[in-house]
Amino acid sequence: MKNIRMLILIVLLTALTPAFSQLGPGRNRSTFGADLFQIRFYRSFIPEKKPEVSVDAYLQMANDVLTFIKFDTSSWRARFEVELLIYDAKGELAAYSTLRDTMTVHRFDLTNARSVSWAKALRFYLKPGGYSWRLKLLNAEGIALLEKEEKLEVPEFSPDRLQISDIILADSLDCSTGLYAPNLRGAFRRQNSAIGVIFELYPPAGSDSVRTRLILVDGSRREVVKKNIVRPADPLLRYCIDLAGHIDKPGDYTVQISATAGSRVIGAEQRVLVLWGQAGVQQETMDLAVEQLALIVRGGTIREMERAQGAQRDSLYEAFWQKRDPTPETPENELRDEFFRRIDFSNNAFNEGFSGRQGWRTDRGRVYIQNGPPDQIEKHAGEMGMASTEIWSYNRLNRRYLFVDRLSNGEFRLAKTE
Repeated sequence: MKNIRMLILIVLLTALTPAFSQLGPGRNRSTFGADLFQIRFYRSFIPEKKPEVSVDAYLQMANDVLTFIKFDTSSWRARFEVELLIYDAKGELAAYSTLRDTMTVHRFDLTNARSVSWAKALRFYLKPGGYSWRLKLLNAEGIALLEKEEKLEVPEFSPDRLQISDIILADSLDCSTGLYAPNLRGAFRRQNSAIGVIFELYPPAGSDSVRTRLILVDGSRREVVKKNIVRPADPLLRYCIDLAGHIDKPGDYTVQISATAGSRVIGAEQRVLVLWGQAGVQQETMDLAVEQLALIVRGGTIREMERAQGAQRDSLYEAFWQKRDPTPETPENELRDEFFRRIDFSNNAFNEGFSGRQGWRTDRGRVYIQNGPPDQIEKHAGEMGMASTEIWSYNRLNRRYLFVDRLSNGEFRLAKTE
């Protein structure tokens, strides 16, 4: 049944435009795996543990990744195992953890849910240096459902510097108790959720106080929130701030943090994407939504939305997605969620620093949004007199895209489609 539901979704995605398609089974092994499994590392200092650094691995997985089997007349179960291994620069195993768990649901539609997730946190203590991590998700039969591997840098704690931890975003939190549920994607979809920002500062020895400024800017770089906080210097200062009350419309925001202790200054940024289903948004946001939709829809549908204004445009936009909801009996609209996941991924993966172009507006972003994750990516680093290239292959489409970085500035342009 799960394969049938996935096939329906593939057909609907492809029906929008021949270019807008979705990977079938095995998509999680791809370099740009579907956004159903998230892992994020948050690095912080615990002064009494130095020189080791606290590295928390947050894992989150949607039910749709797992293989569920009917357990009795009213429940379905999925047994799985997660392996996380961390290697040092010499390739030697520095830390590892294995989790075995079972997910049980009492409605069949929840076996395919993307909003219902399994979440865990693992803590490691690592010495400063360069590492790599490997993660594998196995089903009950030991078959790999997902594999990931990336680099991990662990910073060095210094009592003479002002330092900051990684920034954690949370969609529920209680600052009085320190409890929170991390938002690993940085994308907030529920209008009534918190938009929490959590971080730590480590002042240098001998500091009297720390002045911290938090600024939230929107996609036009306009200030939405500015907070100034002055606190006496302690070896560890924790900050917990909920921005939900200051954001009244969807958009692409950035949290900017700067701190000063004596003559020492440090700064950090964190992107925050507020979606709220893209319903009933203000005019400038709806203009953007229609422009993004034009990547996969052409002709009279888009022209009608472009001509409409206000509530009429909102209604046309919502009706477009409602008609294409593959599972109208559930709260989720998998087609629309997949579309925004691709835009979100493109903005995180393909933003161009030199031109300032957002990822979804780039050539790679457009191809990714229309076609989904490629089956194979070939990367060739630039050499003397030759530009860096990427070749994306889509086996199911019998198509390849060649991207070239002619200016050697990280901005790849589509040079050829074959």
